[in-house]
Amino acid sequence: MLSIFKQNFAINFLFIKFVLWQRLSALQAVNDYVAGYTHAEPFIAYERTDESAPNHRKQRFRTLSAMSPAHELHRRIRRPPSSNGGPLSVMLGFYLESLGDFRETQMSFEVDLYMYISWKDPSLKHSGPDAVMINDDALRREIWLPDLYFANARQATFHDVTVPNFNLFIATDGTVAYSSRVTLTVACNLKLHDYPMDEQQCHIRVLSYAYIAKMVNVTWFRHQPIMYNPEIDLPEFNIDQIVAE
Repeated sequence: MLSIFKQNFAINFLFIKFVLWQRLSALQAVNDYVAGYTHAEPFIAYERTDESAPNHRKQRFRTLSAMSPAHELHRRIRRPPSSNGGPLSVMLGFYLESLGDFRETQMSFEVDLYMYISWKDPSLKHSGPDAVMINDDALRREIWLPDLYFANARQATFHDVTVPNFNLFIATDGTVAYSSRVTLTVACNLKLHDYPMDEQQCHIRVLSYAYIAKMVNVTWFRHQPIMYNPEIDLPEFNIDQIVAE
């Protein structure tokens, strides 16, 4: 719940299955939030290169092939198995970069955020000395990703200027840490009958598109699950608190 106060007027934002934390690099986020994940420098730092350079691309695929059997190196359409036979555990988090553009007539607001997701894929275990970093979009598409979506977003944009804004790290035990930047226009039914003394509660709902809870269990990161940019400056509002629910 994000409480924003306008004079004596409070707007309460309830974030469901939504995590915000201090902006970090993906590698640092994994170090802070995923148990058992240690690192110094990734033993392979995949750098974006000119797509016309096939030798670089082939080398990256050979390296990824070394982490899993060749027959498993394809577009991953099946979720990884869990260690205990239950649902796959997916940890989710967000860092709120900016908030604004509240539109009473359209009943919406805009938020710019960084999304962090972590899960374990046993097929991606590898024997390298440390985490593999992947920021090549073609390689990313070869790895299974949780099919999360924003249920009440009217519009969602994943940033790709100047390159696709994402990072993906794979630990030696197959733990995957993924981050990307997203801008949302979110619907919120504002109740204005007590304006300017009204209190609002809005929701950003994040859930799996296809998987039910017994297949994929999406939960909050345990450590400081919600944080936001302290430099957010809104003309009419002051951010009071954010609470995960």
